[in-house]
Amino acid sequence: MLGWQLLISCRLTQYIRESDYNHAQKALDKAEENAKVAWQYDPTDATLPIQIGFIEKDFAVKYSEEGSTARAGESTNKAEKLFKLGLGGNENDQASAHNGLGDVYLIRGDFDKAISEYRSATNIFPDYTFAWHDLVLALKGKYIQSGQNDGETLKQALMALKRVFELQETPNVQHLPPQAFTQIKDTKDWALQEAAKFRQ
Repeated sequence: MLGWQLLISCRLTQYIRESDYNHAQKALDKAEENAKVAWQYDPTDATLPIQIGFIEKDFAVKYSEEGSTARAGESTNKAEKLFKLGLGGNENDQASAHNGLGDVYLIRGDFDKAISEYRSATNIFPDYTFAWHDLVLALKGKYIQSGQNDGETLKQALMALKRVFELQETPNVQHLPPQAFTQIKDTKDWALQEAAKFRQ
C-alpha cells in the first residue's frame, strides 16, 4: 500500500471509530482524488477505486439511516462513479465493481438494475458469495415491490439462496459473517413460506 493510502486509511478508520463522519468524509474525498491520479498511471489496477467505492456506499447507507438524504445521494453518486472506474480492471476487479454497482442500485431501489449487476458479478466469478447474497436481497426487494405475486422472481430468489448455502459449505471460498448468514437463513424461511402460497 502506498504511504498516502496507508495514512488516509488510518485516519479514516479513526474517524469512523469516533463517529466523526465529517472528517471521515473529507479523508475519503482526499483518497478519491489520489485514487484518480494513481489510476492514470496504472489503469489496470482498479482495486483502490473499488475499495473507496464500497466505503462511499457504506457512508450512503449510514447517511440514509440518519435521514441525511442529500449526503446519502452524494455518497451514492460518488460510489457509482468509482465502481464504473473499476470496470476497466481485471476479472476479479470487474466482479467487485459490478457487485458494488448492484449495491448502489439496490440503495436507490432500482431492483432490476441491481439484479443485472449482481448477475454480471456472479457470471464473472461464480463463487462470489457476497454477490449471490446481495442478489437474493435484490430479488426479494423486487418480489415485495411487485405485490408478492411474481412467482418467477421468487423462483430466482430460491435458486440464488440455494447457491448461497452451497457456497457456505464449500471450502476455500468466502463465507458470510454470522450476522449476514442469520439474515440469509431468515430470508430462506421467508421465501419458502411465500413459495407455499403459490402451491395452495
